[in-house]
Amino acid sequence: MASAFPQDCHTARVLRVGSPCRGARVMVELLRRLRFIGGEVAQIWFLYDGPQPTNGKPAYRLPVTECIDKLDVFKSRFCSDLSEVPRFNVSNTLGSLRGYRHTVMKLNKDEAAAFGWKAGYYRLELKPHEVMERLGRPEESRRAS
Repeated sequence: MASAFPQDCHTARVLRVGSPCRGARVMVELLRRLRFIGGEVAQIWFLYDGPQPTNGKPAYRLPVTECIDKLDVFKSRFCSDLSEVPRFNVSNTLGSLRGYRHTVMKLNKDEAAAFGWKAGYYRLELKPHEVMERLGRPEESRRAS
């Protein structure tokens, strides 16, 4: 049976409950927060280079805690607010022909507030193929099969 409790202390750091693994106080606070924020869902987007960064659909919808743990998302990687999808290498007009090159996590206002983060897009260090290796096929592919 899978446990809702994180296997490492990374989640404790991200939830800003203090220094990781500092005794019972940290563990109680982490459990309290997981009960209330465990259901928030983030979107993982794959983006092209160029002026048209996406096809308009997220590749994955996952609980925020799972994104943080499995995809190494960090608060410091904020790259854009919700008003516009981030664009990379805008001068490259053949971006979609080269395939996806970038991965971002989108947090809406409610999800971001639950974690004390800003609403918007966070750039992942992982390339799209690395994300697929960790998570399996994207939602779009699963619906087609």
